[in-house]
Amino acid sequence: MSICIQCGFIKQDLKLSDRSRICPKCGTNLDRDINAAQNILALATAGTVESYARGGGIGGVNHSD
Repeated sequence: MSICIQCGFIKQDLKLSDRSRICPKCGTNLDRDINAAQNILALATAGTVESYARGGGIGGVNHSD
């Protein structure tokens, strides 16, 4: 599973060999490790990944359009 740090789109079928991807919702080019680190930061600073994916953003800032 991978959650886009920009829009919160959740990709369920990510393979371990997939090192980068383009988010189909917002078009952001995501490096697997950097995106994971940003999601961990969001989780640690904003509560839960699920609240971030719904548009909560880091520190309450909404990154969705």
